[in-house]
Amino acid sequence: MDQSEHFRHSFHDGDTIFTEGSPGRHAYLIEKGSVEISMLYGTKPVVLAVRHKGEVFGEMAIIDDQPRSATARALGDVELLVLPDEQIQHRLESVDPVLGLVLKTTLERFRETVLRLQNEAADRVETRAASKGTAASRADVERHVAFDTLRRECDLNRGLSHDELVLHYQPIVDLTSGSVVGLESLVRWNHPERGQLPPSVFLALAQDSFLIRSFGQHVVRQACQALQTLSATGNRRPGHNMAMHINISPQQIFSPHFVDDLFETVAEVEVDRSLIVLEVTERLLVERPEDALATLQECDRLGFRIALDDFGTGYSSFSHLSRFPLSSMKIDRDFIFDAARGPQSIHAIERLCAVAKTLRLEVIAEGIEDEHQVDTVRQLGCDCAQGFHYCRPLPLADMERWLSARD
Repeated sequence: MDQSEHFRHSFHDGDTIFTEGSPGRHAYLIEKGSVEISMLYGTKPVVLAVRHKGEVFGEMAIIDDQPRSATARALGDVELLVLPDEQIQHRLESVDPVLGLVLKTTLERFRETVLRLQNEAADRVETRAASKGTAASRADVERHVAFDTLRRECDLNRGLSHDELVLHYQPIVDLTSGSVVGLESLVRWNHPERGQLPPSVFLALAQDSFLIRSFGQHVVRQACQALQTLSATGNRRPGHNMAMHINISPQQIFSPHFVDDLFETVAEVEVDRSLIVLEVTERLLVERPEDALATLQECDRLGFRIALDDFGTGYSSFSHLSRFPLSSMKIDRDFIFDAARGPQSIHAIERLCAVAKTLRLEVIAEGIEDEHQVDTVRQLGCDCAQGFHYCRPLPLADMERWLSARD
């Protein structure tokens, strides 16, 4: 089965889902109906279990990379959610190595036991309990959470392959000239049933799942394509190129594939790497500084620029920040919002700008909502600003019109 095309499968009564001895490329979550699991004893099939709605089957062959140990057959009409091997392997790789060893050892011993039982009488069939308690146990809750996560991952996987994940763009404006010097790309999900979803609904899911690599490549490719389109539009001065800011998660930065994927995707679209600004959070630099430093230095060597997002919300010292190849930093919107409340936040912004200037970094103020805030951050030393005062994040066609109107 091609996982890029099929995320759900339907079977009718008696249909074979997979056979004993076949390779295991997918596991399945039952969304409707029941599935019989059996294996051959000589020439006679012996029923091992019947799986029902909400249960997973077919996972063993993926976990221990062995052929299927049983045959699965539909009992009545069955609807299955496909769980690709990457989805399960991603979770296995992230667990404690000892726990992974225990799990695989358990499966190995289980298979040995099944083979031994095949040599015994085949008329002892274990049946499933007919009744269940009404009170939800902790295991029931954990099962529900796990299955809900798997369903949402598969839904996001489908959305990626159907180009439902789109970018909106918010301009970054030079506070001296008023020119648009950059755009921040912000992802949205045009869900066919739930409408447009903000990143708060799905971003954490993508970052914590096996999808983060394809998700990141999708965002970078779409942002680079938009940069080509929008660079020919608007009020840029001759010789001044507009940059594209792309948010990068810790999971991407710490992936061994990140730099190669980034380089290849940008080269494929044929945009200037110096116009791509990778936005990383201060927390990333604090939690795994050595790993972050190695990756960011490689990105800098290749010509990409690095921006520190939400500056002021972490605990970085001046000496710590000076190690990283940063070109700009963005002051968190909370500082801008609080500036109207009193001098304390004003002084905080001044200190942040002073640190940035000492490091020779461009300073971008986020969350600007009115002209008064524009004047304030300009006086405090910020170089650029972005926020609803200028423009809300817009889809590509609308941003193209907005830039043209500024000519």
